[in-house]
Amino acid sequence: MEENKVCSFEITVHKLLFLELQKLSAITGKSTNLLLNEAILLLCEQYEEKEKKKSNQKPLASR
Repeated sequence: MEENKVCSFEITVHKLLFLELQKLSAITGKSTNLLLNEAILLLCEQYEEKEKKKSNQKPLASR
């Protein structure tokens, strides 16, 4: 029963995200694939920056 709720939630979230992606595509004139690729690249860049900050904040003894 719990698994069905989770699956239903994931499907709902997926549908909502896709609808928002379609709206953004209509506004920007960019394809949904291009928008997804741009979003993935931004997430990767943010992750890399976060990891760099983490490594720079370690105590000197652990570097």
